[in-house]
Formats: sequence, structure tokens, C-alpha cells
Amino acid sequence: MVTNRVIVMSDEVEPATVDGTVIALGVGGGAIEFINGDANDDGVVNNLDGFFLISSQFLGGDPPNCELAADADDSGAIDTGDILFILEFVFLEGVSPAAPFPDCGVSTGALDCVLQDSCT
Repeated sequence: MVTNRVIVMSDEVEPATVDGTVIALGVGGGAIEFINGDANDDGVVNNLDGFFLISSQFLGGDPPNCELAADADDSGAIDTGDILFILEFVFLEGVSPAAPFPDCGVSTGALDCVLQDSCT
């Protein structure tokens, strides 16, 4: 059995495979684990994620730690569409967020994911 090892700046990091590409989890530009739609990083997707994004976008609240998680509709941007997507999913039994959901997983995208505590 062959085990992959990835060394970045003299630190060993956990490698993962996303769409056939090996990435280093938690390394600048690399993907880390998150739950799609979990904007407030509490480990579940619920109405609080929608309210967190309202606060973040319109009331001067803290930005999400993981932009990839906050982009619930996978549009490539955090906007009102994500708020509506989350609230429709929660209250109207709308479409579920795309993977990684409902469990932690990895994905790649243009948005950043600095840290998602609920997946560590």
C-alpha cells in the first residue's frame, strides 16, 4: 500500500483528492473541509445560517470564516441568493445544498475557506 505524503514549508499536511486533483488541506489556496450552507460554522445548516448572512451582508456583522460554505447556492459569490437558498431549504423544504453536505467534505472554488471549526 502506498501512502501519499505532502510536505509544505517543512510541515506535513493531509492530502485529499478532489475531482482527481491532489490538494493539501488547509494550505493557502488549497481546500479545507466544510459543510456547504453552514455559513455560521456551527456544524448544521439551519435558519441561523441565513440570519448570519443577513447580518454579515447588511448589518455590519462578521464575515463568514469559510466563503465556500457561505456560498450555499454555488454561484461563486456570497450574495442574497445564498440567504434565499438557505431559508428556502430550511422553511420550504427546498433543494438541499450541493456536496459537501450534510457532512464535512472538500471542494474547490474561487472563494476562500480560511477555517471551519465545525469540521476540525
